Formats: sequence, C-alpha cells, structure tokens
Amino acid sequence: MNNPLTFNDVNETNVFSNGDIKPLARAVKATKRRFYSNNGSSFSASGAEIRIPISVNGLLSNTDASLNFTTAYTAGAVTALYDFTAFSFFSQIRVESNGVILEQIDDVGLLYNTMSQWNWQMSEINKNNAKHLSMVAQPAVATGIITKTGATVGANKISLPINEVLGVFSANKNIPLMNTGGLTVILTLNPLAARAYFSATTAFTTDNITISDIYITATCIESGSEYDALVQAVKNGNQFGELGILMKTARRYVGSVGAATLSNAQIQINDRSKSAVGMWACARLTSDVTAQFATSNSTSNFPTYVNHSLVINGQQYPVSGISTYGELAEETSKVANEWKKQCATPYQQGGLIGRSQIATGTDATGAGGNVSDTNCLAVSLYKTGYDDSMYGAGFDMSASNSPNVLQLSYTSSAASTITVWILSQAILHVGANGVISTEI
Repeated sequence: MNNPLTFNDVNETNVFSNGDIKPLARAVKATKRRFYSNNGSSFSASGAEIRIPISVNGLLSNTDASLNFTTAYTAGAVTALYDFTAFSFFSQIRVESNGVILEQIDDVGLLYNTMSQWNWQMSEINKNNAKHLSMVAQPAVATGIITKTGATVGANKISLPINEVLGVFSANKNIPLMNTGGLTVILTLNPLAARAYFSATTAFTTDNITISDIYITATCIESGSEYDALVQAVKNGNQFGELGILMKTARRYVGSVGAATLSNAQIQINDRSKSAVGMWACARLTSDVTAQFATSNSTSNFPTYVNHSLVINGQQYPVSGISTYGELAEETSKVANEWKKQCATPYQQGGLIGRSQIATGTDATGAGGNVSDTNCLAVSLYKTGYDDSMYGAGFDMSASNSPNVLQLSYTSSAASTITVWILSQAILHVGANGVISTEI
C-alpha cells in the first residue's frame, strides 16, 4: 500500500512536520478567490456539464469552499420548489486534474438530504438552509419533522457548501496546487423532474430551470517562490516522490427491488475500496425517481423493516446482522456522524431523526406528504480502536473475489430503487512531476 509522506497545514512560520526542514520567516497571504465556469455562463439542458477550473500558485484551503449560482424559472403558472436543497440541481459533481478523475459524487442531493437529517438538529437545518438560501420555510422545532420542499424557485442566489459533499474540499490538509495542472470541478445538471418539486403534474417538454453566474469561492494561501521550492523539495526528498493528503469520499451503486409482500433483497456492490469506513443506503419509490410531482431527492419508500447486513467476500457484517430498530438507529447515526466529521462546518451528534421516528416503519407522521423520515440503512466498517487520522482505518474490500452485497429484509413494498454509497478513506497524491491522482 502506498503511504507517502504528509505534511501539516502551513502556519505563521511555514513549518512542515517532516524531517529537519527549517522554518522560513515569511508571511502567508490568504485570499478569498472566485473561480468561474469556462464553458458558458448559463445552463438549463438536462445532462449539461459545467466546468470550473481551479488554479492556484499556492495552497487551496479545505475549510470554506462554496458553489454559487443564480437560478431562474420560466414555466408560468406551475410552481417549482427546491427539493430539500439546491444540491438536487446536480446529478453528479466530480473533480478532475488533467483529465484524471479524482473524485465523483453521484445523486448529490439525495446524499446531502439524508445525511443532513441524521446529523443536524432542527435549529442547525434552519440555519444551514438559510445560509445556502435554498429553503426558508421550516416547521417549528417541536414538530420533530422537516418539510422536504423549500422556497419557490425563482431569481434566487444560491451558495452551497461543497466541502460537505466533496472529499477533495474537506481533506485533512490544504492542497498544494503550485507546479501542478490544478483542479477542474465538473457539475452535471439533473433531468428537470429531479431538479425540483413541481406543484402540479404538468409535463414539461423543455428544461425551464436555468442556472447562471456560476462560480466557486475558496481561500487560497500563497507564500512566494521560497515556499514553493520548499514544497517541491519535500516531494522530491521522499521515496514516493509525492505528498499524500487524506480525505473521505463516497461511491454510489444502484439496485432495483420489485413489488412484494415480503422481500429478501440483495443489492450487488462492486466496490473495491482499500479502506471502506461505512455503507449508507436509502430507498425511493421507483415511480418517484423520474416524476415531476415528487420529491425525487428524498427517501419515499417506507416498508416495515426486518433486518439488514453487508456481505463482503462471503462474510456477513456485522457478524450477527442488524435486526432491531435500536441497532438500526445506532448504526445509521454512527456512520452519518463519521461522514460529517470530514466537513469543516461544526455538527452535532444526534440529528433530527430518532428512534421514535425510525421505529414507525413509515414516515414521521405515519402518512405520505411533505414530511420526513430518512429510512436509511447503514453499516459501520471502521476497525476497532481505529485512528481516523490514519489511512487504513476501514475495511479492505479490494481483496474480495466475490460480489459484495447489501442484504435487506422488509415487509410489503412497492417497486423501489435502492441507492447505496460506500464511504471510504482515500489518499490524494500530489506528485513532484505535477500529477495529481487519488488512491481509494
């Protein structure tokens, strides 16, 4: 396993943690910069790609990056609402360097939605949705539920915390981009039906939600040629010829389950992560995934839970499986909280969803509509006594020669789509030759 040297964040004296490198008495200049799309200024077509190059002659901060854009909606009488978050505008966000994919997050809105409800209490959800301006109408804290739809889509200015979904922007160290090809963030627009929640079943034939003025803001840390030379010397001075930066990422897998009165389903997961730290899964009615009059980026199937487990190379994890509501709630909360730790934004353990809601087997009120119970499944794969700051704290799935599967049992269910993410540690390699790559 490749474990290159890592280094500490630059501080006021520019001291690295490796070897006997001497401090440089140079000031550090931190600048908030904007990086704009280079392939257009306005986008509306389903599947359209928006490319935002990021080039810094210094370090890219991992603490406060945000994705910003302005929305416009031109449909007339039919109202469009934000589907929990404006992250739902994108089916995929990926990061590349010189054409090499470093990270790819699929079903971004669904992942952000379900993770948020397990991590944030109502006051935090209110505050954070207000910050990225995509949802302003929240129910009272006492109700214990959250509306899935938010403010009306119109001429809104949106600001999304991409460090809460992208590992590259929430790594454990700032990224040295000097003498490299930089990064490119690529956003893929969701189909219109999944981009928002519409107030009527009117079928639209045109993509009438447009985003424009698209840019990423991030803090860049620069310290001149002497510092750049020092970073290059550290890369050249170790056997790997590179620096390594630890991050977490999520890779998505999708399976389908037919309508059944009693189901014992298996969802195949062909993941070969070297350090998988958890599994996260949720269910949607298949009819809702592509419906305009539905919350496509929220869980929408709530069959009565029986049990679940993750089978890796023929071995069940946990060994005894998970078969009670208490075990289900604890395991899911554990994985969600560990994922949230990668974000620079403060979080609270114990989110909106609790045992009283998950134990109902339905949504939070026992009925349909704009209420929420994430109804997620999870399995933690951290090693006992793990050190989360070290690569290899998770389960090595790369040695598996047989399919890895999520096994789940539940009662009476409509046809549903099961979305599974494997959450993994990864190393971002920054080479002395300027090449950036990832090892997952």
